[in-house]
Amino acid sequence: MSAARTDDPARPTTARPPLRSSALYLVPGIALILALAAAVALFARAEGQRLVDEMAATSFALTSVLADHSDRLFESADLIRLQVQDIVGVDDPIVADRARHTQLARLVEAVPHVTSIWVGDAEGTAVLTSREYPTPTLSAADRRYFTAVRDKPDALFTGTLTDNRYVDEVLINTSRRLSRADGSFRGFIQVAINPINLRRTFAHVQLPYQTALWLFNADGEPLLREPYLPSDALPTSVPRGVDIASLSGTGMFSAVSGVDGTERRFFYTRAPEYGAYVLIVLHEDELRALWRERALPIVGIGGLLVVALAAILLFVHRERTSGLRWAVALEREVEERTAELVEVSRARELVVQELRHRVRNSFTLIQALSRQMLASATDLAALKRDFPDRLAALAATQVLLVESDDRNSALLDELVWTELAPYRSRDDAQITVDGPPTALAARKVTALGMMLHELATNAVKHGALSVPEGRLTVRWSLLNAQQTLCLDWIEEGGPATAESPRKGFGSEVLERTAKLLQAEFEVDLTPDGMKARLRMPR
Repeated sequence: MSAARTDDPARPTTARPPLRSSALYLVPGIALILALAAAVALFARAEGQRLVDEMAATSFALTSVLADHSDRLFESADLIRLQVQDIVGVDDPIVADRARHTQLARLVEAVPHVTSIWVGDAEGTAVLTSREYPTPTLSAADRRYFTAVRDKPDALFTGTLTDNRYVDEVLINTSRRLSRADGSFRGFIQVAINPINLRRTFAHVQLPYQTALWLFNADGEPLLREPYLPSDALPTSVPRGVDIASLSGTGMFSAVSGVDGTERRFFYTRAPEYGAYVLIVLHEDELRALWRERALPIVGIGGLLVVALAAILLFVHRERTSGLRWAVALEREVEERTAELVEVSRARELVVQELRHRVRNSFTLIQALSRQMLASATDLAALKRDFPDRLAALAATQVLLVESDDRNSALLDELVWTELAPYRSRDDAQITVDGPPTALAARKVTALGMMLHELATNAVKHGALSVPEGRLTVRWSLLNAQQTLCLDWIEEGGPATAESPRKGFGSEVLERTAKLLQAEFEVDLTPDGMKARLRMPR
């Protein structure tokens, strides 16, 4: 058989379009590639700036909270001094007897962050202390906490308490003048503060990057660094070339760290009442690492798109030389598939981001919970008994969020029944839950779930759910055009209750979580139960 002729008039022709010497049709594609590359570069730059702004906002918020916390520490020391003045009285010389020593010791016991109280006379000799009786023979005549208040009637001295024979850690030493009725110098009252609560507050806020905390007094002298540094290392470890005492309000500066000699960013806030400075320190390497974590996936996708567009453009150019119709069809198909890949990539990125956020938050809560329970547990048996229950309650809250129609919120009644599920009887005669349908954001669901778990655990151990005749009612309402949630927890018919002189870990969880929710939380103990009310913004 002979081969078919390619010039048969009945056969459609497939002649190529005439080639042109000009390649102007490539200009739009090249422009698109350049524009996309520029957009990726601008995004990376904008993401870096957004990251800096986000970290600055977080750091400023944290320094503001800690600055206010420092004001409360110094304020409590001043309030204690007023009580010490009443104990010491107005008689000269200052009387140091066992009764006054006992009163000072009880003041220290009542305020956990206060470690000691010392009272000295006008010559700087220690007369009375909460530490021991009789008072040891000590002289503060050459110490700054004596000379500062001796020379300035209204001065408040704050500094580190070095050469301390009672505790092997850095304490914040505060001192004020003790005056007679005519204003003459009578002596001094020294109150030593343990900054452990300040450290715990800083450690409780789990940031996605490593930071350090500095506390300076109003004169710019270092009082504390976390991670811990001994007092003799503090003066040589401060940021170099910066006059801390000249700073005001809130701000940021870059300086070389005295700890390791590297460039760091310092975010600061000056306490409004006592003038202490709180600094949050961030390493530049942390910024770059976070930028890579956040921006590189998008930059990588953008780079793949640039490469894909370049390949498409080359493909179009080749197809144009061999047949324009096939090139157009193939280009359309490639564009459609590229768009599908982009959509799939975006959806996957959203899921990964949400998963990363949820896992990080869960581990943050677990870390904080374990640290606090380890710090407050009285024995290993109590820790083994309570920690799994709290962890299970946290897990149940996360399951509730995952199984809800909207993963970013959950209904309040479902949250309440989730936390009460282990304690429900067959007919639910002991428990009443009532309130309008109310959806809460995921971050509030987790925090509120922890509070409900603590209340339920207390009710089972000591309250209405510990006896068959006890009754628990949980009801809520929406106020202020449904912008405020008011939730009541009412226990009746339980055993007689009495307020404990010291708060346990559960009470600390309730108070801290209420602050996290920006909520008002009140507890009223009754002869046969307890009433608690929570008011929080939705």
